[in-house]
Amino acid sequence: MRLTDDYYEEERESKLFLYMIVLMSLVVLGVVGLIFWMNQQDKSGSNYELAKQQAAERRQAAGISEEHVPMEKSVDSLISGSTLTSDQLDIWDLSAFDSADEIESPKSTKNGTVLNQTTGETVIDGSANNGSENSAAKLAEGKTSVYDMPDREEEEALGTEETAEEEDEENHDTQTLVTRIDGAEEWVEINENLAKNSYSKSRFVYKKPVMSYYLNGKEASWCGVDISSKQESVDFKKLKKAGCDFVMIKVGGRGYSSGEIVLDEKFKDYMKSAKSAGLDIGVYFFSQAITKDEIEEEAETLIEAIKDYTVKYPVVFQMQEVEGDMARVDSLDTESRTELTKRFLSTIKDAGYKPMVYGNKEWLLTKVDLEALEEYDVWLSQEADTPDYPYEFAMWQYDKSGTISGISKETGLNVCFVDYAKE
Repeated sequence: MRLTDDYYEEERESKLFLYMIVLMSLVVLGVVGLIFWMNQQDKSGSNYELAKQQAAERRQAAGISEEHVPMEKSVDSLISGSTLTSDQLDIWDLSAFDSADEIESPKSTKNGTVLNQTTGETVIDGSANNGSENSAAKLAEGKTSVYDMPDREEEEALGTEETAEEEDEENHDTQTLVTRIDGAEEWVEINENLAKNSYSKSRFVYKKPVMSYYLNGKEASWCGVDISSKQESVDFKKLKKAGCDFVMIKVGGRGYSSGEIVLDEKFKDYMKSAKSAGLDIGVYFFSQAITKDEIEEEAETLIEAIKDYTVKYPVVFQMQEVEGDMARVDSLDTESRTELTKRFLSTIKDAGYKPMVYGNKEWLLTKVDLEALEEYDVWLSQEADTPDYPYEFAMWQYDKSGTISGISKETGLNVCFVDYAKE
């Protein structure tokens, strides 16, 4: 069957209409694509300007000038993100940041100097090697410890310790360290007018419980103990066999609260028994006098108590603070304590005995004026391997709670550098 001409005409019109629709669609798509592309270009430009502004604000806050951080390089790194990783730089933890533009990393200038953009600190000085090495690369490869914080902390701590040791060495020449009764420490100036002790630490020999001192290969010291009724029963013969040469016996003292003078209840028994065992004897009195009348009363009481005994070793004045409680002498100033001490020792000397002042390092250096007491021998109390008291002393109590054969209780152990029995 043959189709009519009208059919062909309709078919041609239909195809033409279809071609027009396709062409219009392509035009529309092209326009949309062009608009999208232009929009993206606008956004990209905005990001660039925004990044520039953010970088400039950061540099201004950190105090970094434009010459240290080129603007183009800084913005590019902010947009593209850093190429360094947390494995390359220990202090960076990338997981802690939400985006690359929050990372503030060290920046390298043209001469190889590396700056910390946050603090403005010069991490590596490129001028030191004239830019001959890639300093930024060294930092990234871990060849520098600039950002190794544990190492820096250790070095800083070591430096602090070394500085403290250097200061201590310098202080030892002009000052000496004193530990107070409450545990506080302070450096005290050494008085150049006072005679210094000449004992050598290497010459002390400790064969427990006896401390000895040697000169030219020979023993040049004498062993002793200090005792009171607190030691209760004492076997003086065993004590002598144990190596003791002398005993320091407490005669009595004034109550640090009551102010009453009381003689030690074991005083007379100890004096007789020590003499029978062949031990040399010294004595001491615990003072809490706060007036001239009281100090004279103490000295006269002591002299009266020992007048019938042979006392070859020193007669000692002991005035001190009371640990954990208030003492009467706490109310005195240095001048008053010194004057009372001097008055007591002078009275003892006039009575024909060898006077001596007892004290620990704190008391002797901070509670009395040693220059005013220089004529009197010192009995130092300091528990240590070797004493660090700067001035001359004749006797050293190296252990306040030692043990030795013949005494069941703990007692004070002493070494004396003067043979008072032969004087």
